[in-house]
Parts: sequence; C-alpha cells; structure tokens
Amino acid sequence: MDTSKALPMLPMSAHVVQVPIPAATLPPESETNTYLILDAHVGTREAVLVDAGSSNPLHLQRLLDLLSQLGIRHVKALVATHYHPDHVCGFPALQELLQAPIFVHEADLQGALQVFACSNVHSLTVYPLPDELSVGSISLKMRHAPGHTHGHIHVEIAADAVVLVGDHLSGLGTVWIGPPDGHMQTYYEALTSLMAGPWEVAGPGHGAPLMDVPQAAQTLLARRHTREEQILSLLQAGPQNRFWLTQAIYSATVLAQARGVAERTIQAHLQYLLENGRLRREYLPNTGFVYYL
Repeated sequence: MDTSKALPMLPMSAHVVQVPIPAATLPPESETNTYLILDAHVGTREAVLVDAGSSNPLHLQRLLDLLSQLGIRHVKALVATHYHPDHVCGFPALQELLQAPIFVHEADLQGALQVFACSNVHSLTVYPLPDELSVGSISLKMRHAPGHTHGHIHVEIAADAVVLVGDHLSGLGTVWIGPPDGHMQTYYEALTSLMAGPWEVAGPGHGAPLMDVPQAAQTLLARRHTREEQILSLLQAGPQNRFWLTQAIYSATVLAQARGVAERTIQAHLQYLLENGRLRREYLPNTGFVYYL
C-alpha cells in the first residue's frame, strides 16, 4: 500500500471512523464521507460501512487498503443513509469486492436501484433496511428520518453517543431540501429530533464531524425559517412564481453552480408555507403557479 496516497481517516469515537472520499457532489462540497463502524474486540474484526459516493476504482482500492490497515476482515453490510448518487454509487463495486449486502430504506429503494442500474455490476443483492444491525457487541439503530429524501435515515450508535445524519446536517454549511424527494416539514421534524437526542457527535454526509449536535441542528433550522421570512417579505409586493423568487433570493454564484437545487429548495419552502396556511397560489396559463399572501 502506498501510504502517501492513503485516504484520510478521522476516528470519531471508540467504534466509528470517518473517511472523506472525493465524489461527484454539489459545490462547495467535493467529498462524501464514508463511515466505518467496527468493534475492535471481535476476533473477526467486522465492520458496517455507511455510504460510498465514489465508484472510482482508485478510490475504492484505497478504501480496501484502509480496511486492511484497520484489520477489518469482514464488512457485514453496506448501508445507505439515502439513495442519492453521491452517497451510493460506490456500492455496486464494493458489493462485488466485499460480498456484503446493500441495505436501503424501502422508501428510497427504487431510486437506489435506478442509480445502481448505471453501474457495470448487474447482479446485486439489495435489501430493505432493517430496524437494527449489529457489529460485534455494538448495536446500530436505523432510524427512519425523512426530509432530504423520503427514505433518509439516521444511523444511531448509542454506545458512543454518535449519530450519522447523511445530508440532514453538513460540516460545510447548509443542505438542500426539495421535491420530489425532499419535504420541508419532515426535515424540520428530523432536525428537532436531533436537537432533543443524546448525541455528542454527528457525522454529516459532507464535512467534518459536528461536536455540538443540538447547535448544528438549530442553526440549520433557523436558516430555513429565515428563508421563509425572505419569501414572505418578497411576496408583500405582489404574486410571484418560484423562478422569480429563486433569482431574487440566491446569489449569482449559487445560481451559476446549483440553480436547479436552489429552485427546488424554494419550492419546498413554498410547499411548507402552503401546507401551513401562510400562502395561497393560483395557476396562470403563461406563468405557471404564482404565490401570494
């Protein structure tokens, strides 16, 4: 193994290691975190691997090298926090290499199968996610936490007070929530659950571990509520569609890099405001839906 090119790894607790791996994801991110959950006291040195956003053979070989370095002889499961390609596109090749089953929440299963269909691996074993898995003596709770996608999960490692949160928190700033996958109300519920939980460390899908979980969740919740107030303030001047609102709210840099994601996030906010009776809408033939107070 060429250690000068080894993947970085960050031990988060006694049983959890974060491994950032380059992946095709949205700016400003350039990596997706893979997590290894292992029990060092088990003779077989088994592990559960959470998320793998790169199918690059070089990255996957370096991940295998890291498993070997850690003395892991058996990966018993490949777990997806959600089905988006920057979290699962490495799973087909890893299953072929490791002979480990893939687990995806049933609400994200069809989306994951569509992602996997683009791989060169055509015989996959993919299962609906169970409520619990274990690594040696360590119990892992698979908590359904929709928001970013309908089948998004949090992986709870209670023995270490660690929770792996996928794309519900970020070590690099904010996250995006948008239809058809995302739903703002359920995302708020997921954040509220994280604020009330016993977690000392959160492992996000992108960026460094978060050492104050309630504060990280509260910060993103406040950011979303601020965005809603921006929308309501802009609509005081009269009805507008989501495209105009997106252009008015986001910077030119964001629009240049991720306009589609910005539009979908605004759509999720508008849906939330409609569901809570704070907005109304009307369909106009030449404009589409416009929203008004």
